Amino acid sequence: MIADGALSPLEGFMNRADYESVRDHMHLASGLPWSIPITLSATADQAAQFTEGQEIALCGILTGIQKRRNKEQKPWAFMQLEDWHGATEILCFATRYEHLQKEIEEDKAVLVRGKAMPEEDGTFKLNVQEIIPLALARVNFPSLVSIKVRLTQNGADKAQALRELFNEKPGETSVRLKLERPRDFQMLMDVPTKIRPDKEFRAAIERICGPEALEVLAS
Repeated sequence: MIADGALSPLEGFMNRADYESVRDHMHLASGLPWSIPITLSATADQAAQFTEGQEIALCGILTGIQKRRNKEQKPWAFMQLEDWHGATEILCFATRYEHLQKEIEEDKAVLVRGKAMPEEDGTFKLNVQEIIPLALARVNFPSLVSIKVRLTQNGADKAQALRELFNEKPGETSVRLKLERPRDFQMLMDVPTKIRPDKEFRAAIERICGPEALEVLAS
């Protein structure tokens, strides 16, 4: 899912900077909005930082599925979510089981969203809220971004480069240009073309317009 761009702009599981920024501020370290961490099975250090009820998303394979019934004879299940680095125990309680049971299959690749249940030994279990097949999982881009464009002698070249980039990256995100001429004027202009602000797009904007030219205005 990461490899085919479904979780773009992520190109891999979150590093420490992105993880802590999402945990504390609900943004990636780059400033783009992102609501929950996307990780492999947590390390001991990461698990120790989880708080009761914190929302987490994990990718992996469902294994060791065990289905049970509670005292009210309502079905629930527990299982392992495995990846290359280990496994996390996840629990699907009766309140969510009926809604999620069709996705609970042995050896199925999924994205699991849930709430952390820290243990006294520093590990944690995951109270499942949502199970999404990896082939269907998607993360929304912001609805509006601003791009700062400094009008200099090569302004025509910048304009052409931006037009080409917008055509190469069609999407659902609206663009507002912030046109500036140093010590002269500033003007805002909404662009009719909508774009996909993935990592390649952001790198191209930095190359064309300079660092910190892209700003998220609405998620």
